[in-house]
Amino acid sequence: MINSMDLSRIDFHGFSSSKNWIGYFQWVGIADETRKSEYSEELVHKAGLLVYEYFKDCWNDFFVLSGLRYYDEAENETGVDELYGNVYNKAKEIDLLIPVDDEYEKWSDYEWFKLPKTQIPLHFLRFCFDKDFILPYSEMAMAMVFGKVCGQKCFLINPKLQIALYPHEDIGYGCIDLGNNPKILTDFLNYCDKSQDFVSHIEEQYR
Repeated sequence: MINSMDLSRIDFHGFSSSKNWIGYFQWVGIADETRKSEYSEELVHKAGLLVYEYFKDCWNDFFVLSGLRYYDEAENETGVDELYGNVYNKAKEIDLLIPVDDEYEKWSDYEWFKLPKTQIPLHFLRFCFDKDFILPYSEMAMAMVFGKVCGQKCFLINPKLQIALYPHEDIGYGCIDLGNNPKILTDFLNYCDKSQDFVSHIEEQYR
């Protein structure tokens, strides 16, 4: 049984700079114009289903680690509120989403404020162990990334598998190995690459 994990492997300022960053999958319409896949709002859910279908046998071992913030004055893209508005409101109610403030902005934009780069403060982070809310929350983070939700710091973490998955703006999920078994995530990305709507990238040293 795994009783601990090394979250210091995650670079919260740049996920692809994390130790043992394995790669990601994304909507093929962004990555490869020669492969036909029409954009639709359902793609966010399809990306989430790839995660769930592959890991459903160990879904109860996942939890959400979130550093997301909300900004109510922003506007979401058309149709997003109808699909994920209830998730957004619930996340605020249970304190999983917290408002943007000066402290967060200075930490996040440390270069602009001419501040040193530091690890994310622990009080920025929230946890969610509701298995039925994990996928909707991660999908909301992806769908509202250019609207009311900011920060992109949302991770689906499995301590037993020692993996972290995160939704990203190009409609898909990135992968970080928190242990020493990258094959779990390379196998997952190869699985995602078989989808007609998505394409995977695996870092060269893990291929």
